[in-house]
Amino acid sequence: MDAAEASRHHTPAHHIEAIREACAKIEVEHPEVTAQVDDWGRFSNFSVFVGLRVWDRTRPIPPGTAKRLRAIVREAFGQAGAHIRAVFPPEMRRKRGVFAGYDQRFWGFDIDFQRFDAQTNSFQG
Repeated sequence: MDAAEASRHHTPAHHIEAIREACAKIEVEHPEVTAQVDDWGRFSNFSVFVGLRVWDRTRPIPPGTAKRLRAIVREAFGQAGAHIRAVFPPEMRRKRGVFAGYDQRFWGFDIDFQRFDAQTNSFQG
């Protein structure tokens, strides 16, 4: 895609609002969870941060947390017509080979309204 064609693409306001509403819905239905839109691209692709309100980053993630957060996100954004492309869990830090906590308090989710083709590095639709 050339620069002229790329400049014609933009994320519609109703997609931005749908993602914001899905984040708000997550926080209402799951008060222990935070959800916020971090950024979005011009192809209705979004970066969303989701985390636990209370979580000691110096302790291991409670079992089942990642699976539960994925399910919460999948449901909320699926109802908005979007889907999860990728999930980025908190990165573990180690000191001298021993667990020393995590770098951040959230999981990053790439949320898309269009299908992404990794082979062509482009969105379909």
